[in-house]
Amino acid sequence: MGTPKAPASSGGLLAEVDAVAAMADPVARNVRITQLYHDLELAVAQIFGTDDLSWCAYGVWASRQVGEAMQGLPPDHIRALLDDPDFVDNLALPPDLARWARRLAPVARRLPDAVLAKVLDALQPHLAEALGRGNHRVFTELAPTFAGFVDLWREEDGDPDRVEARLGELYQRLGHTTYEGGAGYELTLLCDYYVRALRTDDPHQRAQLVYYANLRGAHYEQQRVQGPLEEVTDVILEMPAAFVGRSGAVGAVGRMISRVAPRTSHRVGHTIGAVLGNTTTDLAVRVSTPIDDLDVGTALAPDPSGTFYPPDLQRLDLPEFDEFLRHPDNWMELGPQPSRQVRVDNWVNYHERMPFIAHVMRMRQQSTALRQPPFAARSSESAEVFDIDLRGDAVTDVGQVTGPR
Repeated sequence: MGTPKAPASSGGLLAEVDAVAAMADPVARNVRITQLYHDLELAVAQIFGTDDLSWCAYGVWASRQVGEAMQGLPPDHIRALLDDPDFVDNLALPPDLARWARRLAPVARRLPDAVLAKVLDALQPHLAEALGRGNHRVFTELAPTFAGFVDLWREEDGDPDRVEARLGELYQRLGHTTYEGGAGYELTLLCDYYVRALRTDDPHQRAQLVYYANLRGAHYEQQRVQGPLEEVTDVILEMPAAFVGRSGAVGAVGRMISRVAPRTSHRVGHTIGAVLGNTTTDLAVRVSTPIDDLDVGTALAPDPSGTFYPPDLQRLDLPEFDEFLRHPDNWMELGPQPSRQVRVDNWVNYHERMPFIAHVMRMRQQSTALRQPPFAARSSESAEVFDIDLRGDAVTDVGQVTGPR
């Protein structure tokens, strides 16, 4: 099987990244970000070969899901969750919030469909803004590293020694420091370990080096995106008070909450924030990929043969992985399968999110189907995506894109 081809660019990939980062429309920008992650993954595959995926392959599908979440939470799904008698228990809330959620659940279930839709509509622009900000932040910090690495590789005709000799120049250009704890330090390690992977002919060693580099990128990314994710929660926490002063159905919801708990609106707000945070995890963080729909709220499972990880990553003996075991979060495991169930109740919680990501990246590193284009429909299904002129800056229409995915 040949190496997939990445689109050529007269100005280099780094110039393309800069152009996309400058786009103002967050929805159009998200489409371009998702597509450019795909282009970067194909470009990296031309360097490393097709066996192992880079961080960009995961970035494609995560960014695509962000774009779908930016369009809002579907009222019918929220209604189905509210009508489930085990709804509160399934949220795995702390005991004090669970008590408030049980008090509020009957009120929520009585909301007419039209009112629920208006409440979700009121939330949608705030959700889209915060998610778009996180999408942009990750892209502007990680994509230049990959684009610059690829551009450097092309300039030096794929000579690892010449590429390595110029990495310092790339780091200086991007503002990365080479000392631990400095700005962009983990992104320098990402490049350093990709170069090391290029120098070995041992598939097991190469897979580990790529995985370590990908983990460094993921760790950096998840730390940087934590702020925008918490902003989503902050917006939700302020919703009850904001609703009270509104006219129409949304204001009626706010006044209803005030009547249920007139002197405890802050606690109500935190409860609603926790509930919506967890339901957003259930609905908006189901990452659709060419392989399957990855439901982060469901424990990761082995493949039909009973194995979790590809053969080259069954055993992790790279010394650098030991530092992850000493990490306070302890989200790294070296064995051939997880020692506990790996799932996420609330995606905003970094300590739940990072272990899940680490395991998924190890499980899928050699799943090359993730290199398929991001904007094609799954099998015979048809998926609504934004039809955008990738040379421009505006969404032109909402259309149907069909084909294998």
